[in-house]
Formats: sequence, structure tokens, C-alpha cells
Amino acid sequence: MTTIAASGVVYDSRIVCDLLDLPGPLAESATCDPLTLGRKDGFTFFDPGLSLVDQRNHAAVRGLGLLREQHWYDDCKWATQCERPCYRQVRIPIPGSTGRCIQEQERLVWPDEEMATTRVISALWIIHALATGQQALRSFYVRSCDTHLTRRHVVVGSGDCGNLEVCGYWDNYRRSDLGLAGSREC
Repeated sequence: MTTIAASGVVYDSRIVCDLLDLPGPLAESATCDPLTLGRKDGFTFFDPGLSLVDQRNHAAVRGLGLLREQHWYDDCKWATQCERPCYRQVRIPIPGSTGRCIQEQERLVWPDEEMATTRVISALWIIHALATGQQALRSFYVRSCDTHLTRRHVVVGSGDCGNLEVCGYWDNYRRSDLGLAGSREC
């Protein structure tokens, strides 16, 4: 099992915009300097705010096959919604969140963070893969705050194939390869 393990890793706006071939003014809209932040666990990254569908359709992502070609979520608001570019900190997975059902996992989210969205988990995974060449979350999944068409929480991760997939698991599943991601805007 391979998970994203980081301590104080920072992907700043310049790196992210270069990796995704995004314009510089987009990066300038973020007001936080990630190097001055106190929290050193997890990742700090510039989130360009691309929707999950836009991420899937991005030329670099398609060219490398980073995000599994899926269309079941194309009509879901959480998959088509873009957000304002900003810096984020993400714990993925939250320590101790594996082997627990969703109700137990939710208690591990810190007061200053929220369960990560599918969009945020995917953005971090793509940025990490483009920056390092490593496919994180291999044989590992994390729940997001979004809900599947069947009202189960959406799960993001990668099986043995190496590309990121978006699916749903029953919320009462307790698996050693299923954790939770926490996120906060900086």
C-alpha cells in the first residue's frame, strides 16, 4: 500500500501553475504565503480551483492517464463546480482514520479543518504526481465529504492500475486501505 506521506511539503503557486500550464495572474490571486504557515504535517499546496471534470479533461492529466476516464459524476454539482484559487493544507490520510466507518472517521477531523472534497483530493494527487512522477494513493483510498448518487460518500484512490479513480463505498465499511482526508483553506 502506498499513501501520500508528507511532512511540511509545499507546492507553491509557481510550481502548480508551471505543472498545469496555468497563467501567472491566477496564482497571484492567492493571498497566503505557505512558507509562513505553522502546521508542518501533510501538504500545503496552491489549489487552482479547477473542477473535477476540468481536472479529468486537462491535457497533462489525460496525456499521462493520471485520472481514470469516468463519466458517472459529470452531472454532479460537486464534480463540475470550480472554486476560488487558494492555498490549502491537506492531511491525507488523517492519522488513525483507517479501519473505521465514516462516523468514526469524522470525529478525527480537527476543529480548524473539514473533510476534504473529491475535487481537492484529486487536485493534490494530480499535482503530487506531476511534480514527483509518483502515483500516490496506490492501493489506497480516502473518503471525501461529497456523496455518491446512491448517497454514500465518494471515495478517491487508486487500485493497482495506478491512475486515480472516483467511486463510492458503503459508509459503514471498515478497511485498512480506506482512510479520510482533512483539508483547510489557508
